[in-house]
Amino acid sequence: MGSSPFSVPATTVINEKMYQGVLARTNFNTTTVGKAIIRYYDALEGVIADQNARFKAAISQAQKLDGVTPDQVLATFDQLSTALDNDAQAFQNICAGFESKEITARQTQVAALQKQVESINAQIGTLNSDLADKTVSHSNAVQQYGLAQSRRAQEIAAQKAQVASLLRS
Repeated sequence: MGSSPFSVPATTVINEKMYQGVLARTNFNTTTVGKAIIRYYDALEGVIADQNARFKAAISQAQKLDGVTPDQVLATFDQLSTALDNDAQAFQNICAGFESKEITARQTQVAALQKQVESINAQIGTLNSDLADKTVSHSNAVQQYGLAQSRRAQEIAAQKAQVASLLRS
């Protein structure tokens, strides 16, 4: 005994809620044609055991009582394929908008911040170099002033001693 013509082959879907949303928008069982066939298919359960035979009988009943043609059944699947394509395109549009707004915008912001960091690091490097130069220059100036002050203090003391000696004599 085969599987029901209304069953969908199982595939791995990570997000079942997303799949259920796609299924709801593209479900044969919710179309006018699908509902008509399923109504007869379900009514024949227990009467016809073979699922394929039951499906053919349901199609025959839907043709006679609801005017459903085999071409309409196949056209319904074409419509579902088109609806799925449209759904996929709409989803891709949403994804593109999300990518632009949420991902690309953040990537751009990260790149801008990285440039700022690089610029700040370059400024820090320049300031550190200037600081080292100024520190050495300052240290030299302090040392040179100290030496100049000491020398001049000795000269003043010597001059004072010389002048004091001249004044005493």
